Amino acid sequence: MGGAYTLNEVVGALQDAFRAQQGYMATARVAQECLRRALRTPGFLEACPTFDPAQTNVSLYKDAEFGFVIQATTITPGLFRMPHDHGPVRWSVYGAHRNQTTQRLYRRFDDGMKEGYAEVEMVGEHRLAEGETYVLLPGDIHQDGNLGAANSTSIVIRERSNREFRNVFYPERRLVKSTKGAIPFAKSPADFDAYFEIR
Repeated sequence: MGGAYTLNEVVGALQDAFRAQQGYMATARVAQECLRRALRTPGFLEACPTFDPAQTNVSLYKDAEFGFVIQATTITPGLFRMPHDHGPVRWSVYGAHRNQTTQRLYRRFDDGMKEGYAEVEMVGEHRLAEGETYVLLPGDIHQDGNLGAANSTSIVIRERSNREFRNVFYPERRLVKSTKGAIPFAKSPADFDAYFEIR
């Protein structure tokens, strides 16, 4: 499975996987293998017509029939998004394209019945070197960021777009907020306080 690999080939393989209807785990595994091949292809991302390394989030492809999306994400050093999930029915596959990216993983311990309240704690951290991938399953809570000294760029394949509700967590204050908007970056508790409107 070596050699050049293109965005069109990724799209075709994913469409075949969705069409086969073998379950979300099988589809996510296909997405992970597609992403591994893409990351092994020199110039893969640069050949994508919409890629812009100056932008934080760039849509590379959105599938009109099956709804999956392929995105490039560039994060400056020291930044992490706030901990968040991607909804109860969506998987995502992350792959480090340039420089190391970090995935911090969290687990929720409360029953989710109290509005605005959540008990979550960090349970792991994965530092992805260039070419490495990580699968987030439906309901997983994560925090993606960059602990390196230079910009990091990842390629992400998502089961569906981010236009549905997701949860953003403030672990230290046991808060959760649902949003359809972009997940903000945070450098300090003050950024969390501002987002959660704490005075």
